[in-house]
Amino acid sequence: MLGLGLGLSRQRATAFGAAPDIVQLYLDRVAADGGTALLSKAEIEALLPPDWQNASFLNVPSARKAGTLYSIIGSDFTVTRPSSAIEFQSTDQYGSVVNAMPRVSFIDGFSGYPSEQESTNLIDWSESFADYRVNRATKTDQGTPSVMPSGSLALFTATAGAAQFGKRLSVTAGVTQTWSMLVDVSQGNFAQIRGASGNQTSINLTTGVVVGTNTLGGVGRSKHIIGNYYWASITFTAIATGVHFWQITDATGNQTAIGSTVAAGYFQMESGTSATSYIKTEASSVIRSKDLATLTGAGAQIGQVNSTVFVKFNASNFSQLRTALTIDDGAGGSLKFQKLASNDIRVRLLNGADTVFSIVISGSLTGLQKLAVAYSNAGYISSLNGATEAIGSLGGAQPTLTDITLGADSTNTLHWNDTVATVALWKGAKDQTQINEMTA
Repeated sequence: MLGLGLGLSRQRATAFGAAPDIVQLYLDRVAADGGTALLSKAEIEALLPPDWQNASFLNVPSARKAGTLYSIIGSDFTVTRPSSAIEFQSTDQYGSVVNAMPRVSFIDGFSGYPSEQESTNLIDWSESFADYRVNRATKTDQGTPSVMPSGSLALFTATAGAAQFGKRLSVTAGVTQTWSMLVDVSQGNFAQIRGASGNQTSINLTTGVVVGTNTLGGVGRSKHIIGNYYWASITFTAIATGVHFWQITDATGNQTAIGSTVAAGYFQMESGTSATSYIKTEASSVIRSKDLATLTGAGAQIGQVNSTVFVKFNASNFSQLRTALTIDDGAGGSLKFQKLASNDIRVRLLNGADTVFSIVISGSLTGLQKLAVAYSNAGYISSLNGATEAIGSLGGAQPTLTDITLGADSTNTLHWNDTVATVALWKGAKDQTQINEMTA
């Protein structure tokens, strides 16, 4: 594998006086292996962290084939997912990738590996808007299914008037579900779930804040995709059994105040409390299997007693425990980068049941984050987005770490449900100035 055993020699001149072109060697290796590079050499180099040439392991999601997510330095991730899945391929396109193909989504201008749990889109025709265009007075369906243009984020546009535009699903009282939509907010900033027996709740599509509740309430989330596009959701528990509508509205539930058109997109109604990315359906509901990207036997690429780890990721307002990266020993010892139910970020090193160190960074952080931790027997230091977060002493002996799981716990649970953009490891604990420069 490229990079194995090179250590600090990567920057040394060859016999001909030139340092090896690591990124070009990576691209050549991908091509020779039958893989596909998704970014150019210049695009990849623009995404690399400081001192990347001396890393012992470096992965920026930028090349793949079915079953493999290639690493620039070090060994590649093995990827399994026994179902197809959707990725956002550029600023205005989405596409479906086949079983076991690593997804690489481009959100807010950077590439990332989206790791998600198994989920089911309970409705049919998630791309269609006209099939559940309901007359407000008679509650009868209007129109026929109209499938979105394949692969395009150009949203279906429906004429406003005496109709509610959206989806509907019968829900049993006491059942918790998460309903999402991809929407162009230039036509209206709010969406509403109108439940049985008059129970309802509304969400601000750009902030995820639940507003205008009437009994139903719920937890809202929103993630910016690109331009005016947002992926927004509400997790709620049905109070009464019956049909619930998921529709575009203004803040008070008045659809007609939006204007002459309603631009809305893909709809999703999932069981459970987690909002995941778009799952395309047609005539029936669809299950997307969970993602799993693992690298075993990587002990030689991990710094062990003296180590620096850098992770760049996109963070959503989960209000749930989620894991961006796990490096473990297969026996209870692990280094994990997580977001807690409080929406604080935690980095924790465990040796079995013993806590070696635990760093919690408060602030309900969302969007692109750069986080690094450096540690040795002398202690640890962490940095987030250019600022020192914690300095302390170790609370015990360190484990010998061997395996890396991207975007999940080592037991393939607690999926990140968002994108991880960079993972880099160095043998040796960098100092405070170096890791602050790395995360700036």
